[in-house]
Amino acid sequence: MTWALYALGLNDVMIIVLGSLLQGVFQTMLPAISQPIVRELTGSNDFAVAHLTTLGTTAAGYIGGLVGNKEKDAEDLELPDSLEFFKDTAIAISLIMIIFFVGLAIVGGPSAVAPYAQGQNFIIFMLLKALGFTGGVLVLLYGVRMFLGEIVPAFKGIADKVIPNAIPALDVPALFGFAPNSLMIGFISAVVGMLVAMVVSSLVFKTAPLVSIIGAFFTGGVAGIFGNARGGTRGAIVAGFVYGFLLIFLSGMAFVVFDFAALGSAGVGHDCIDAIAIMLLFKYWYIGVPLIVIAYLWLCRQEIVYQKSQN
Repeated sequence: MTWALYALGLNDVMIIVLGSLLQGVFQTMLPAISQPIVRELTGSNDFAVAHLTTLGTTAAGYIGGLVGNKEKDAEDLELPDSLEFFKDTAIAISLIMIIFFVGLAIVGGPSAVAPYAQGQNFIIFMLLKALGFTGGVLVLLYGVRMFLGEIVPAFKGIADKVIPNAIPALDVPALFGFAPNSLMIGFISAVVGMLVAMVVSSLVFKTAPLVSIIGAFFTGGVAGIFGNARGGTRGAIVAGFVYGFLLIFLSGMAFVVFDFAALGSAGVGHDCIDAIAIMLLFKYWYIGVPLIVIAYLWLCRQEIVYQKSQN
């Protein structure tokens, strides 16, 4: 947002004021875009999801729905008795993260890990990092459940007295507990999509953004959740892959289209799909502004239709 307004020639005060207002507008519009899938997934309209990857995860979810089969839900996957332990979220995340972290350590070798391990065995160091990541995710999962129990009732007062039908928009981990299998499927397929996009981006844009494991898990996982909600297991796989590909490919494109060096960020890219889209809209504002207005009016209409259907 800052870059887009800076490129328009606005001064610092206008960038801060206008940027703050626009940020509020977009952080209201974007959750509304994904809300139909969120309602379908959660079975309620208690909360929305606010994250600057909404356009990517939602688009990927709908694409997954086009090629998938909604009846074959990833959450209903049956495993052999010997693999039943994979149904435990903690164990599943731990094993997958250990494979990623330790695998990267082996590929990179002791010398690559040594500066970070501080004398610790490089395999043990990465093993502990993998388990630490898992612990953090579990804290998020349990914390989100507690948070939802508090924030949703708290918003009832706002919805009743200030803004009718207002609901809180929360970060993406709020969805993790609703579809843990889809989360892991989306994560894995997002990593694959990112690897493919690295190759494609290097050929098309002559730059190769690095794979983002955090992005693959937190938002690639959500793409998988959305894909499963629309198209079952196959939808989750396709959605995760599509999202991972888009994230890296668009990051490569943004690196070429936008001069990040002008803001002192030479050699640094951007991997938030919504932010990239907003930057493009303001770079070509004569197209972007009308599109934003049309999108806002369409979202208002969709919400009115939904609210009427509930009465």
